[in-house]
Amino acid sequence: AVGLGQLCYLQKRLERMKRIYNLYVEGLDGLEGISLFDFNVDEGEIPQWTDAIVEKRDSLDEYLKSHNIDCRRYWFPIHTQKPYKRSDDGFPNSTKFGAKAIWLPSAFTMPDSDVELVCDYIKKFISSG
Repeated sequence: AVGLGQLCYLQKRLERMKRIYNLYVEGLDGLEGISLFDFNVDEGEIPQWTDAIVEKRDSLDEYLKSHNIDCRRYWFPIHTQKPYKRSDDGFPNSTKFGAKAIWLPSAFTMPDSDVELVCDYIKKFISSG
């Protein structure tokens, strides 16, 4: 019943998620050391969150937190977890990107101004070297 009651908001929320993603794409365009996961929103792909690969992920996360901006570092790849333990050799992508991936703030309730503020702080962080 709860899910059915939310269906009337679905299209608005999907449009908002696309808007947030596009704001990040525009706001972070051309920055070295950060790249967003690629989504083709014009063809209907909708990111649930805006994710990025960042060379200095942990430092960026700490910097943003010091300015009251919460991100979330990606979880450890499942093949590194005790019940599923496997060699990194069989999982080159998750091994390569797991330590560099981060979810940027991207709740559908975020106003454009907050996304722009996050972009501004990321630009300051990257320009400071």
